[in-house]
Amino acid sequence: MPYVKLKIVVPITRMSGKLEHLASWLERLPDDDFTVTLVHDIGDEETSFELKELIKKIKNEKITLEEGRFGSPGIARNKGLKILDFEWINFSDSDDLVDVSQILKMVDNSRPDTEILVGDYWVDSGSDKSLRADSSSKDPFKSVSLNPGIWRMVFRRDVVENFEFINAKMAEDQHFLLQLGYFTRKVQFMPNIVYTYFSSFQGQATQNAKAVSEISKVIPLTLNFLSTSEKRSKKYVTVLYVRQIITEFMNSKSYSLSRAVIILAKRIFSLDIKNSIIFTWAIASVIESKVKK
Repeated sequence: MPYVKLKIVVPITRMSGKLEHLASWLERLPDDDFTVTLVHDIGDEETSFELKELIKKIKNEKITLEEGRFGSPGIARNKGLKILDFEWINFSDSDDLVDVSQILKMVDNSRPDTEILVGDYWVDSGSDKSLRADSSSKDPFKSVSLNPGIWRMVFRRDVVENFEFINAKMAEDQHFLLQLGYFTRKVQFMPNIVYTYFSSFQGQATQNAKAVSEISKVIPLTLNFLSTSEKRSKKYVTVLYVRQIITEFMNSKSYSLSRAVIILAKRIFSLDIKNSIIFTWAIASVIESKVKK
């Protein structure tokens, strides 16, 4: 099977009238060895029509469209992941901007033993735009555990070929990273700005109460990974776990950050001293990141 250097997989659902960001970067694709697989999780016929019209307008053979009823972004991503016709793979979202040229530069400049690449990215709130530079962080793994969006990451084929995303509409990407053993992998953080994340885009999973409620599916799985994680990765997995619990509480009808902290504190007291220190550090890190936002 011939391999392309890079494959970008983009899950899409119910995006009728909101494809402007996707169209923007698809219309400016560079001439290089890569493909883009759009995976439409059919929720309405209008989105299907608009995607087909967009592809017809762009006329680029690098872009293909797969359609089906998948039920979650993770299962949609699996559609593109299971065809192992790539050397590196990226999973982007349909409501953001992707800089394919910068992703390709990361791949071209990666070390021979690198398994996962992580680029820098913009966060656009609508009223403000700020750069998030994991590459210059004193603790880049901590930065990822606090902001674990996989869209600014690129994975080597042999790292992901035996794994799949789970059927959840929230935190399924975090579970994917834990399956891969992300925090023990050879990760290369690079200064290329590869992505613009729109934090206020209408229809995002993070703004959808039903989607956020599905994080409860992932929390017990994260706890399982935490209980078996290696020493060097335990504190980062703990941050993910704490982050998920606080996210669940902050989006519940009985929202109370203090209540979430109390529940987490009770767990601290059930741990030995060494693990309780890690847990306390994780809680403080997550709360600090939420306050900064």
